[in-house]
Amino acid sequence: MKKSIFLFFLVSAFVFSPLAKALTITNETLNYQVVYHWGVVWKHAADATLTTTKTDNGYSSRLTGKTRSWADKVYTVRDTLKCTMNSNFRPIKYEKLTHEKDYYAHDIVAFTYYYGNTNATGPFASPL
Repeated sequence: MKKSIFLFFLVSAFVFSPLAKALTITNETLNYQVVYHWGVVWKHAADATLTTTKTDNGYSSRLTGKTRSWADKVYTVRDTLKCTMNSNFRPIKYEKLTHEKDYYAHDIVAFTYYYGNTNATGPFASPL
């Protein structure tokens, strides 16, 4: 626990330091395997991909998740999370597209910043 707290403060100190603000962030993609664990069973249940892209006005991030074919028979998941951020990585717009079994949703949250205050409007549901 102490190591986790120390690591959190160490990473936070780096992220919020002037040196971190001078770094150039490039496009990055991370791939994940979601594993179902029950007792001695370890089964690859889903795949997820997180992509961060530099845009003209800041950054765009996208996380997609999809269950594997065997897991689709139990519970189908096709989720997408999108976030548009300014050059300081402050969110401007967040979208969640959900398709889980028979449930579909498209939620949108917009962020504005005014005199040190953050305002989030939404979620606005959009029918699919």
